[in-house]
Amino acid sequence: MKKFFRKLYKKEDGQSLVAFALLFVVLMAAAAISIDVGTVYVQEVNLQNIADAAALAGAKDLPSNTKAINTAISLVGENGLKANANGIEKDGDKVEITVPYKGDSTKIEVICTRDVEYNFARILGFEKISVKVRAVAQKSEEGMATGPFDYALFSAEGKVYINGNKHIIKGNVYAKDSITIAGNKSTMDGKAVSAGSSINVPTGTTKITNTTVPFPTNLDELIKQQGLELANGNLTDGTTLNGIYYIDGDLRINGRIKGTAIFYASGNIIFATGIQQTNTDSVMFYTNGSFTFNGGCSDVYGILYAPNGGFTNNGGPNGDIHGRVITKYDIVDHGAKFDVTSSSHDLNGLNLVKNTSVKLVE
Repeated sequence: MKKFFRKLYKKEDGQSLVAFALLFVVLMAAAAISIDVGTVYVQEVNLQNIADAAALAGAKDLPSNTKAINTAISLVGENGLKANANGIEKDGDKVEITVPYKGDSTKIEVICTRDVEYNFARILGFEKISVKVRAVAQKSEEGMATGPFDYALFSAEGKVYINGNKHIIKGNVYAKDSITIAGNKSTMDGKAVSAGSSINVPTGTTKITNTTVPFPTNLDELIKQQGLELANGNLTDGTTLNGIYYIDGDLRINGRIKGTAIFYASGNIIFATGIQQTNTDSVMFYTNGSFTFNGGCSDVYGILYAPNGGFTNNGGPNGDIHGRVITKYDIVDHGAKFDVTSSSHDLNGLNLVKNTSVKLVE
């Protein structure tokens, strides 16, 4: 009987070893799944962050394809990807950049691939897995010519007061306080819009009362980021400058300024007499202070923009602004035949300033 039980014990002991061996394999497989799958997941998340960042960085340099590609490659390298050339694998890492993406010059695609080696899964015969992620980013640029820039004369918190005779206003006019375009033989081609109810304009003009138009954010920082500093605050006759410029202090305009440009002054802007710009020019004059227009018999092509100040015309007759006057406070003219004519042409200078943004679209 004892021999029988000893044989039975030995038989069960062998079965236990087999069961333990099978259980060990199952446990190792579970470890492979939990640890190696977790490792793969972490690597995938990391790669996706790298691809996203590279696509966004590259998009900022569009439409320069070469620069966008180089920027994206540089960024993936800084974040640990070993690949250092477009489409060429290095040590199991690879980056593929397509620009323009699907023929769209505003988009860039970044694909990051990495070979992730298994640890426990090697017991089951699996050595590595290739992890691939992608990101598509798009660059957009929006001009600033909206809102108040839809008006020939715009006073965000003050009044528009044009006195005298024979004024010609072509375009819409807005003032929070009141609008007066008086004088014999004055004409207005556009709407008169006010947050109040006091509107005195030529007969036949459409009047819209109790309407508020929001004022845009100051463009100071955008201009300084994108512009060049002027050497002095006097722009003389015949100056030709294209682009964006700024100066700390007052700016004096002493003649025709040629080109398509933006001039920003942290102080006031003063116009002398006899400024003879032409329709080949489109300049935005931007002051953090106020405008003083001494420009009788002058032609200015562009926009006068004072988000923290006003506009006063002290000049004689025939001061013509082929563009717009956009201010925070009062727009006042005491002279005769002061004309303002707005058109799409005078927005060219303003459109040099862009709100540039990049975002992930895929």
